[in-house]
Amino acid sequence: MILLENGPFKLLFTDKTLSLSWKTDEPEKVKENWLRVKRLLGIPQLKIAYLSQVHASTIKTVTDYGFQGWGDGLISSEEGIALVIFTADCIPILFYEEDSQLFGALHCGWKPLASGLIENLLEKVRLSGINPKKLKIYLGPGINSCCYQVGKDLAEQFKGYERFFTARNGSLYCHLKGIIKEKLKRQTERIYDINICTKCSGHYFSHRKGDRERQIGLIVKLPK
Repeated sequence: MILLENGPFKLLFTDKTLSLSWKTDEPEKVKENWLRVKRLLGIPQLKIAYLSQVHASTIKTVTDYGFQGWGDGLISSEEGIALVIFTADCIPILFYEEDSQLFGALHCGWKPLASGLIENLLEKVRLSGINPKKLKIYLGPGINSCCYQVGKDLAEQFKGYERFFTARNGSLYCHLKGIIKEKLKRQTERIYDINICTKCSGHYFSHRKGDRERQIGLIVKLPK
């Protein structure tokens, strides 16, 4: 697991040592794993906000904990509410801005990316009166170009990003994080990539490997 502490923010990327999705045949195990997350963060009464992720570009503004509806991003400035997204190859993105203390989490597979998830985030930040250049953005473990074999139909969704697709041994591979970073770099350079591939590292759940379980990306602003 990767735990980062920056000012009032705690960021957490879990691994396959903790199955955390409620869509499971072992609810008691998942319940115990969530208690472990609370202990790890040092927040016994952790309150979370989460989505039904639908591989789209919708980002929900969070003002209270609990289920936030359907979408693939969460954004908030509320203390004590942890924003959580679930992944198993898609890229978990956590971010914050220090002055305004706006923060958020994105679930970014190819479909949300193609449908404008990154552009939607940057627009929401600007509409909040914040310069996107001040964002600190963390890309968590996800499938890398070493393993992300795709078809030509997917590549056609990313006109202008052809350099992030590589032909190798008769197959086509996508550098998904490369596209994400390219889109972000139009507005900010403060991007930190935890360069771990979920499929080949052996330490993370991977949809491509047939795993049903999910890890999480989580960010919370601690109460003063």
